[in-house]
Amino acid sequence: MQGQGNHLDVEVGAMTAEMQINKVEKQVELAKQAGAIALTGGSRLEGTGFFYPPTILDNVNHSMEVMFDETFGPVLPIMTFKTESEAIQMANDTRYGLTASVWTKDISKGKEIAKKLEAGTVTINECVYTYALAQTPWGGPKESAIGRTHGKFGIMEMVEPMHIHTNYTPRIKDFWWFGYDAKKYELLKSLAKTLFSKGLGVKLKNGIKFIWYQLRVKTL
Repeated sequence: MQGQGNHLDVEVGAMTAEMQINKVEKQVELAKQAGAIALTGGSRLEGTGFFYPPTILDNVNHSMEVMFDETFGPVLPIMTFKTESEAIQMANDTRYGLTASVWTKDISKGKEIAKKLEAGTVTINECVYTYALAQTPWGGPKESAIGRTHGKFGIMEMVEPMHIHTNYTPRIKDFWWFGYDAKKYELLKSLAKTLFSKGLGVKLKNGIKFIWYQLRVKTL
C-alpha cells in the first residue's frame, strides 16, 4: 500500500525533500519526452506533498538522464536484451559501480555474470541489504567511491602501511645502481631470460650467465 503519514499499513511513503522529488519528476518527464513509456505511475500526484508514485518506465536507453544519473526515487527503468554479453555491456555502461544484482534460476550462471560486472558489490537474487552487513566491504569503482568501508578492507583504510627495506651487504652495490655499461646490460638481459624464457635448459644457461655477470659486476 502507498500513502502518507505514519500508518503501519503504508509501505511506500513520501520523499523527504522537495529538491529530491523535483529531480525525480524532471528525470521521468525528460525520459517520456525522449520516448519512454510509463507502464505505471509516471507523474506527480497533486495535493500529496512530496509523494511520487512508484513508476515503471519502458522503452528507455542510456541517452536518458534517468538511466545515466542517480535517481534516488521510486522509479524502475527497464531495458531488454537478447544475449548475455549484451546484458553485461548494458549493465556496465555507467559511470557508477556501487552495487549490481543478477536475477536468475541458474546460480552458477549468475556467479559467472556477477564476476563480469563492474561493481563493488554484486548480489544474486537479492538487493539492497549489503550496506547493513558490517562484514561486507562497501564501495565501488568509477565514480561511486574511493576506497572501502566495512569488513577487513574498511579496517585497512584506517591503517598507514610502511615499507622498510634493508640492504645487509652495503659494500656490494646492487646491479641496478650506476654506472651502467655493457656488462650490466648483459646481466639484466640474462636475468630477464632466466625469469621469463620457456624451457629449463634456456633458464639454466642464462641463470649461470646471470651469476657470472653479477660476480664480475660486483668485483669491479
